[in-house]
Amino acid sequence: MWKFLSLSNVLISCGAILAGWANFHFRSRSKKQLREWLVLIGVTVSAGGGLLASCQQAEYQQQIADMTSGGDSFCFGTFMFAVDAPSKPDLAIFLRGEYPLQNVHVIVRDYDRLKAALPNMPKGRENARVPTYKEKSAFDSLSESFTIPSLGPPGTALRVGGWELPDNRDALTYSIRFSTPYQEFYQHLKLRKVNGSWIQAYRVHKKDSKGKLIVLLEDVPKEFPRDQDGKINWNFF
Repeated sequence: MWKFLSLSNVLISCGAILAGWANFHFRSRSKKQLREWLVLIGVTVSAGGGLLASCQQAEYQQQIADMTSGGDSFCFGTFMFAVDAPSKPDLAIFLRGEYPLQNVHVIVRDYDRLKAALPNMPKGRENARVPTYKEKSAFDSLSESFTIPSLGPPGTALRVGGWELPDNRDALTYSIRFSTPYQEFYQHLKLRKVNGSWIQAYRVHKKDSKGKLIVLLEDVPKEFPRDQDGKINWNFF
């Protein structure tokens, strides 16, 4: 019973009771002004309770929508290295945010090899034209994809094995695309070999309805090599 006694219900009930009591108790002409003031106060309190109930209902509906779509939550990936197998890490997918993500499709591409295979692909315009058979074959051969049915609750990490980094390169760049039925995120994951060990930096972003880039997360260790300006080049296709 008590779970139904919300503040909005209490305000609506108290306002109605006050207005009804004033109309019944102060019926004489001498107390007309007092009756009118009490009725006005009661109606105002009830109206405030109704407005509060509407806000609570809207908030509840938004919570349901966020639970379905993931709200402001997003995910990102980092490689987890083992001491005895530095070239065969696991890819850990982390959830950041309050709500879980459902049906997350992940595509991981070797950006450097893809750029070498497709030097004429316009940046930021992968879908601006129909790719040729050669381009599609290159995309498919240099991509790894998998689907995560559910990622949550907050702070959850999912480890995906089977990765093997090339030993003949000291710099690697991966582009990762995360997509759900409701939203998309993109990540640039850079690795540099320093003193025989891999160091990684990453940036996660998405685009708003106007196509503006929104950076969600960026992590660059102090020891990570930078360019001459002391910055990281986050260029994407």
